Amino acid sequence: MKLPCKLIEDLLPLYHDNVCSAESRELVEEHLSGCERCAGQLREMDAELNAPSENRDELKPLREIRSEWIKVKKRSLLKGIAITLLSVLVVIGAYKGLTELYIFPISTERIEISDVSVTKEGAVAFHLYIAGGKPLYELSVRTDEKSGTAYITPKRAAIEKSGAPYGLMLLNDQYYYISFSPFSKEQFNDPAYESEIIEYLEQHDEIGKSEYTFYSDTIKIYIGTENDNILLWEKGMELPEANEQVQECFENGIR
Repeated sequence: MKLPCKLIEDLLPLYHDNVCSAESRELVEEHLSGCERCAGQLREMDAELNAPSENRDELKPLREIRSEWIKVKKRSLLKGIAITLLSVLVVIGAYKGLTELYIFPISTERIEISDVSVTKEGAVAFHLYIAGGKPLYELSVRTDEKSGTAYITPKRAAIEKSGAPYGLMLLNDQYYYISFSPFSKEQFNDPAYESEIIEYLEQHDEIGKSEYTFYSDTIKIYIGTENDNILLWEKGMELPEANEQVQECFENGIR
């Protein structure tokens, strides 16, 4: 039975979506086999339905490329941030190391000791000059208790840092003062001498005016290191009296 094209056109959407009955499907297929016009409309329906899918398939490689590019960009950004932070930490660490950690002893070739004398209070005064014009970082003290030998070691940082450590400006061209305690280290750590030590400290303020105080069992004091040094003082050494200026500076705490 030949159905009119108008009726088939109404059935084509149902046929195309596969929601028509089996009887209607047979009638539509029978019509399409002999009607090129209706068959062409069905092909247009198929083309419209397949077009978005085909476009998506064409865009899929582009979307994959874009997604991969975004991932690469994120990884590059994170890598750049990590490298930047690492570089900053390396620079800070290097600066800290060169200004605070890498502190080295100054060679005695650059050190000049002069005007070694003794104040009225018994403190040893000496003038320290270090060539080079750079400030000291510290004057460290190490004592060999077995031999009674002490080493005062001038040290300097690899890179000069603005400001002085611990708020103390250690100059490389000034007078320094050393006092001596009448007590040995063993006595100083013995509770039996506590009251005697306190009384002595209260009566002898030169201890507080000196940069360094050594125990009575100290025999020699060197400026420098164990392997590179200048003898500053040894027990029994006769020293001239400090001049008025050195004495006044000691009494007033002026350096």
